[in-house]
Amino acid sequence: MHLYVLQNEHGLLKVGRAADVERRRRQLERTDACRIATVIVVPDQGHSEEAVHTALSDHRMSGEWFDGTEEARAAVVRAVGWIGAVEWPHSRADGRAVQSWIDLIEERRAVRMAEQELRRILVIVADEPGDVCAERFLEGRIWNYLWRFEQGEAAGVDYAVNGNGPMIAIGYRPGGDQGEPVPHYLRDPDAANSLWPEDKRPAGWTGTARECCLAALWARSRASR
Repeated sequence: MHLYVLQNEHGLLKVGRAADVERRRRQLERTDACRIATVIVVPDQGHSEEAVHTALSDHRMSGEWFDGTEEARAAVVRAVGWIGAVEWPHSRADGRAVQSWIDLIEERRAVRMAEQELRRILVIVADEPGDVCAERFLEGRIWNYLWRFEQGEAAGVDYAVNGNGPMIAIGYRPGGDQGEPVPHYLRDPDAANSLWPEDKRPAGWTGTARECCLAALWARSRASR
């Protein structure tokens, strides 16, 4: 694994590791929606990535992207142990342009994380037996997923057992103190039906609530691509 330093068209710097740096650069251009140039490659030093990131923590902008000021560039060169001339192809963009790009990639990252969570949920819904406690935990994850995917924020869910009764799941939206009951997606056909994208929601469902929930989540997964 090689240690690399990249610079994007906004002047920000990325320090990472890859066996094939050029392949990684092309991948980042697609996922991070900008032109990216390779500045430094330090062969066989990928193991030092974490230490370099720690050394550059004061210059971090988002994820593995660091500021592109002259001070930050000098810090990157020192941190990766590069000796020699360095050509920086891009100037540091103004603050508004940088923030706009950061907002974009963080939104894209949130969507990717939500899609990964959805795939995990789909597997569990398909394979997990119908234990009440397990279902309530899973329904809480579904509720949290929906809020994070649609609103871009993570919600919270608290679980409690009401005496000898079934487990209760209460969801809390970001910034709110008032909780709301998490729907019984896996046992209530109406609640499961609400998971469908509006333009694909069936007029009626003759199967079980779990089957409806699974079909709805698959439909939502396809609609998000």
